[in-house]
Amino acid sequence: LQALEALNLKAPFDSVVVDMTVEPGEWLGAGQSAIVLAKAAGWIVEAREVDEQSAAGLRPGEAVVVRLDAYPELEIPGRILQIGLLSREEEGDVYYPLKVELLENDPRLRWGLTARIETFP
Repeated sequence: LQALEALNLKAPFDSVVVDMTVEPGEWLGAGQSAIVLAKAAGWIVEAREVDEQSAAGLRPGEAVVVRLDAYPELEIPGRILQIGLLSREEEGDVYYPLKVELLENDPRLRWGLTARIETFP
């Protein structure tokens, strides 16, 4: 019984299964992925195209609002977690990555949705 218990997969954190790459009973090879997990709470929005002028005026902890193109009526409060230190240049423009933590959850949230991050003046 103890040997069977050792074969059970257990998530290392409170999570939801969002994708399975194998079927129940199927064997896995060493290092092969079986499932994709998402944290049950705590969505993070990542922006890759924050220009250098905008990035210069942002601070970690600053309050923002996140709007989703798919749900224009939805306004989700958030706060800036991190402004990247390493820039990326594209066609002469400089961009910094930005991470925003959503402070509220909504059942309509999905990975890959287009989001706009708005700061307060």
